[in-house]
This record gives sequence, structure tokens and C-alpha cells, in this order.
Amino acid sequence: MAAYRQGDVVFIPSSLPRTARRLEKPLKVRGETNDHILYGNYQLYRHRHRTYVVVAEESKLEHPQHDTISIPPGTYLVKRVRTYVLDNRLARMINVYRPLID
Repeated sequence: MAAYRQGDVVFIPSSLPRTARRLEKPLKVRGETNDHILYGNYQLYRHRHRTYVVVAEESKLEHPQHDTISIPPGTYLVKRVRTYVLDNRLARMINVYRPLID
């Protein structure tokens, strides 16, 4: 089963932990500027500060800055991911202050 990504939100196929607690609210994941919202037949769960979603029927993930994507039925761990680009000065600082090994 494939992972599904829309901007800084990714749905990773997973199993649902037995002790996850069910949440009675819609899935909204804060993006950089707007929320990513899942529309469809699904159930949201929380376990140890992680969010899981069990999708019963194909659902749609929408965000104003991205194309809508379809999420097929399954169980997913929902995560935010960020991509950072270090500028050259910061990269040089890291190289200057790295530990020396004799």
C-alpha cells in the first residue's frame, strides 16, 4: 500500500494501535497557510500524540494550494512533514563547528 502526500501532510499506511481512542471530530491538519481537510467516510483516532485515520470509503483530501487527492480505504498514520533548505552560510557554520576526530 502506498503513502499519500499533499504538501506538508502525508498519510502513511499503518495498523491502528489497540489502545487508540476514537475522536468525534473532522480531520483538519494545519498547513503552512491553510488547513488540509479530509472529506468522506472515515474515523479519526489518537494514540500517544499520533493521529490515525481509518478510511471506510474513498475520501478526498483538499487544500486550496494543492490538487485534491483521493485517499483509498485503509488505515493510515497522519503526519506533517516539512522540507527545509539550509542556505550556504548556515551549511558552512555546521561544517566549521563539527567535532574533530583524531
